Amino acid sequence: MSKYGIKAAIAYGETLKEFSDISEAENYFISYKDNLLNILNTICTQKSIFSPDYTIESLKKLEKWYFDLYEKESFDKVGLTQTEFESIMSIYWGAVIVKNNEDAKWVVEEYAFSQKKYEFLVSKRFIFYFNS
Repeated sequence: MSKYGIKAAIAYGETLKEFSDISEAENYFISYKDNLLNILNTICTQKSIFSPDYTIESLKKLEKWYFDLYEKESFDKVGLTQTEFESIMSIYWGAVIVKNNEDAKWVVEEYAFSQKKYEFLVSKRFIFYFNS
């Protein structure tokens, strides 16, 4: 890895949440995931715009909803900021992958370039997808 790459990796590690151990990190991230999916379900129930049915096709519908909100600068109409909506999208994407792939799962791992900093990822065999 280049010097620039190492600096970028270390800088990214500094942005991650610190935990005393992996158990604490797992509890936090599972709660975080569940909370964001509950928020999505609540908004969808109230607005009847999108149905989070965890199908691959639903990702296209969520993307369309996102760009409609983005173009109209109207994330506040669903009670969220753009960043909050993007976090929900990320978690929903991971949930769709896990639901539709028997060998995919959520994992929490300590970040290689920082001690006590953890990432929340979707893993499928030896491939990890960033999600936190």
